[in-house]
Amino acid sequence: MKKNKLISKCLKGSAILFAGAVCITGVSMVKGNSAAAVADVIELSFANSVSEGTMDVDVDGDGVADKIAVTSTIDNDSYGLSNLKMTINGNSVMTFPSDSGYSFTIEYVKGADNTEEYLHIKNTFENEDPGIDGIYAYNSSTKKLDNLVAFDSTNWPKGSFHIYTGKVKGGKGSIEVEYSGQMVATGYINYTYKYVLKNGKFVLSGDTVKVNKAKNYKTASDVKFYKKAGSKKVAFTVKKGKKVKIQKVRKYKKEYFLQFKCGKKTGWLPAETDGPFKGVMLAG
Repeated sequence: MKKNKLISKCLKGSAILFAGAVCITGVSMVKGNSAAAVADVIELSFANSVSEGTMDVDVDGDGVADKIAVTSTIDNDSYGLSNLKMTINGNSVMTFPSDSGYSFTIEYVKGADNTEEYLHIKNTFENEDPGIDGIYAYNSSTKKLDNLVAFDSTNWPKGSFHIYTGKVKGGKGSIEVEYSGQMVATGYINYTYKYVLKNGKFVLSGDTVKVNKAKNYKTASDVKFYKKAGSKKVAFTVKKGKKVKIQKVRKYKKEYFLQFKCGKKTGWLPAETDGPFKGVMLAG
């Protein structure tokens, strides 16, 4: 990928764009079936009959606001948005399939000390599952958006049924992404992954993180926990009806593993383990 002004500045602590939801610094209200920008978010929605929106934001780091415009057609046959088009200063910057989902979100994310700017772009389909969810940067040479990272929500690792992204927080050459993942073993858990900029792409900073608001589970049968994620060596076995508390989640070789604590002992369980705990409800 040819390095643009935006990515180069990002490497020094300047501007970047994220796809999934589009980032904006300034917004203009559009009449008709258009999105009303609230704070730093703009959203097209079939359910709310919102089919277009605009925003003004500096995407190439020259200090001058660029015009971003998104248009679509409300498709009553598919119950969604179709013919989605996105332009910056009149130039088409992304291509989309004819069926573009039920919603299309654009959100602005600030980096460290307001020196980095990001665009997070996301659309959703059935069960709110996204087809696009990631970070993009505007390439001033090609006048297109370059994808810097696609989030796990668009390609579920083994052990999960649904993955959704929440808030994206910008840092110095990095982003933090809140995830909500429906694991086969536990149902939904929340966790935050950090990505760092490396060679013009965002890559995972670490594959193991703490689970947010960790909770207890009661075993539905005797459950074996393993010494490491992906290991076949049993650390200990917990008898039926005993409580364990989830601690961490790890993405290892495109698969999720979960760490639990029982007393003073900790062990790992593949997230794809079916029915180890009582009262776990899976949907969608």
